[in-house]
Amino acid sequence: MPDILLVDDNDEILTANREYLDALGFSITCADTGIKAISCLNENQYDCIVLDILLPDLDGFTICEAARTITDTPILFLSCLDETDNKVKGLMSGADDYMAKPYSLKELAARIHTLLRRTERSEKPREEFYIDRENKIVHQG
Repeated sequence: MPDILLVDDNDEILTANREYLDALGFSITCADTGIKAISCLNENQYDCIVLDILLPDLDGFTICEAARTITDTPILFLSCLDETDNKVKGLMSGADDYMAKPYSLKELAARIHTLLRRTERSEKPREEFYIDRENKIVHQG
């Protein structure tokens, strides 16, 4: 069961995300401030982090940069800041994806699954393959 850290100061968003992702089988930890998020990251390992930018104490960009010093865990920004400059800043600060609010819970889950799938692939040993051009077949091995 993948462990997800949700960071958002809006209780309604945090609850909706937690309940939806929990129903899909994820193990969820929630933080409503940047300080709590950093504490969670220091104490636990997560498979994915869903991070808001506008938090009451630290902004998400700062948290993302700090997280990158201790983990390669995929980070998905989920923010009401939907301007291109904010998206670029988020991705350049170390995030792997960026979604703007309002959003679909179904899309959020799909993006998390995608990030987890990429992580799983990078951890597996790479298998070699070759192409049989005459028969138009790809073989592994």
